[in-house]
Amino acid sequence: MARNAGFCFGVRRAVETAEKSAPAVTLGPIIHNPQVVESLEAIGVTSMNSPMQVPAGARVVIRSHGIGRAEQEALEAKGCEIIDATCPFVNRIHEMARRASEDGVPLIVIGEAEHPEVQGILGWTEGPAWAVMCEADIDALPPMERARVVAQTTMVEGRFRELCARLAERIGQLEVSATICTATRDRQQEVVDIAAKADVMLIIGGRQSSNSRKLYRLASDICRRTYFIETAAELDGIPIAPSDTIGITAGASTPDCIIKEVVARMNDIEKKVTPEENQELEVMSEEAIDKTIVQIRPGQIITGKVEMITDDEVCVNIGYKSDGIVKKSELSSTDVKEGDEIEVEVVKVNDGEGNVLLSQKNIINRKAWEEICAKEEAGEFVEGVGKEAVKGGLLADVEGIRTFIPASQLSLRYVEKIDEFVGQPMTLKIIEIDKAKKRIVSASSPPARPS
Repeated sequence: MARNAGFCFGVRRAVETAEKSAPAVTLGPIIHNPQVVESLEAIGVTSMNSPMQVPAGARVVIRSHGIGRAEQEALEAKGCEIIDATCPFVNRIHEMARRASEDGVPLIVIGEAEHPEVQGILGWTEGPAWAVMCEADIDALPPMERARVVAQTTMVEGRFRELCARLAERIGQLEVSATICTATRDRQQEVVDIAAKADVMLIIGGRQSSNSRKLYRLASDICRRTYFIETAAELDGIPIAPSDTIGITAGASTPDCIIKEVVARMNDIEKKVTPEENQELEVMSEEAIDKTIVQIRPGQIITGKVEMITDDEVCVNIGYKSDGIVKKSELSSTDVKEGDEIEVEVVKVNDGEGNVLLSQKNIINRKAWEEICAKEEAGEFVEGVGKEAVKGGLLADVEGIRTFIPASQLSLRYVEKIDEFVGQPMTLKIIEIDKAKKRIVSASSPPARPS
């Protein structure tokens, strides 16, 4: 089982947004998976092909592929309630397209010209722009001295580099942004690794799913017996021997329930089991899949890989069925970039929107608290800085932990203006500590003299 099989962060976010927005309309299917689209239709989420078909004032969910500026303006003109579930990776490319237009630089998108994601990207630039997918497309481009290049998020990285090299032969000043989604990179590398060990490779995904088709091509180049299936029912025609090593992965638009059903049906086909035995195997199959997923709990400290950075948060792959979210206010340092491995604490397994809420600051604060407790037990002083004058005393910061200093413990003389101590470094002696409530009372030692 591929660890990175099934819904990616952007797709899961789009599907959950559509479910919560019902009844609603989506421009095109929310994702390229007919089973998911059917389940959404059952709760009142209907797919329409263009803004012209959308009723005035309707609630419209923008799918993960995004849309162009013209489509968005058409919906706004109809007074529609727009709920944007565009993948943050795609939104970032839209911004690049806007800047290319503003700077008067031609834009080249390496990707499938008819794919809705690529169409949406091209729709955010008013300047010259093209989509290319092969050397012939590049050779057909008009002469230009300068261009900016972006990639469809599901592009195969090796092929992207090859086409960039071809573009560099024709264009003197080429500005390249490798906008392939990090989850796509991981998924593609993993399918290559698994295909090299497998006798049979199963790629599960919708027929219209671009990323699933690319996984199929990568696997079939390595494993001759590679099959592209949409549902478990298609396993019936696939010859599988008991001795075969079977590799399984799924595109980013494939829900967990279909993956589990495929594993269960394979066991059924291989062993020719009775319905009672098959029910037991289905449970075993779910357990096998669950073993590939990290089990998490609040307060747990784990290491994850930064997949995406937005204006407000950082998306972290922690090996769980949902990606983790760290609000930027919860980072211990803003010096973080995609691909970095960071240590985080689980705050909530589900924040109410299906995301795992994470924090870095909690880890720092916990370590600081442990150090302060150790110093209190050893009778050592701690260093702090005055932060805020409050009723009856001063709040100070000691390694990120707040401590209260009563006015009587601030100085040898009467203190009339406690705010004189704000911003002042202080050596403190802890005189009371409540470990259960994490509260500290300290005294200035020696008594401070405000500057």
